[in-house]
Amino acid sequence: NVNKKVHRLINEEVKLVSDRELVDIGTCNIHIVHNAFLKGLNELGENAADLITSVYHFFDGWPSRWDDFVIIQEKEGVPHNKMIKHCSSRWLPLELACTRMIEQWQAINIYFLMYIPQSKSSLGNTNRHCKNVMTLLKKSTIKAELHFALSSAHIFTSFTGVFQKEEPLVHVLYDELSTLIQTLNSWFCKKSFLEQNIINTNCVTCETNHLPLKQVVC
Repeated sequence: NVNKKVHRLINEEVKLVSDRELVDIGTCNIHIVHNAFLKGLNELGENAADLITSVYHFFDGWPSRWDDFVIIQEKEGVPHNKMIKHCSSRWLPLELACTRMIEQWQAINIYFLMYIPQSKSSLGNTNRHCKNVMTLLKKSTIKAELHFALSSAHIFTSFTGVFQKEEPLVHVLYDELSTLIQTLNSWFCKKSFLEQNIINTNCVTCETNHLPLKQVVC
């Protein structure tokens, strides 16, 4: 791990100079939060990420396909915007990609579920990206997953955006992490539990502290 190696090297130099060690505050908090988001996405929202990736790669490098899609955009009154690439190794780009996918939703459904079968059926049978998109669009929960991934990504990018700066920010780390965790917990935990300001895994996972299913934010 690069962060750990840098800490070790600097720490060794500090000990040589002052006979003291650096205060260990852990590794990069953005990496940890980013990885936590990806683990959550694997549980709910993976289909949304898969759909965004497949749509992007289907059009990427194929102007003729995009020209056909633009015609549908015009007919449906959809903005002439292109898809945004999602890459899991980058800092949470899913928020912008989900926003664009939802914006283009009507045109995408018409293109892949009507235009392709009627006018370009060979693509639906041979192109793996096209086949994957068509399969995912037919899932009854796919649009809900997109909205869930979007709202979740917004919470995490609000946190990571604070720390993608050059000035020292360790003094706000605890408060920002607390806010992040409490915000996530507020989606499914009772207000009475949240007011106790308890950050404990066992308490959070205890069903007695959870909201009724109909009140859960998603």
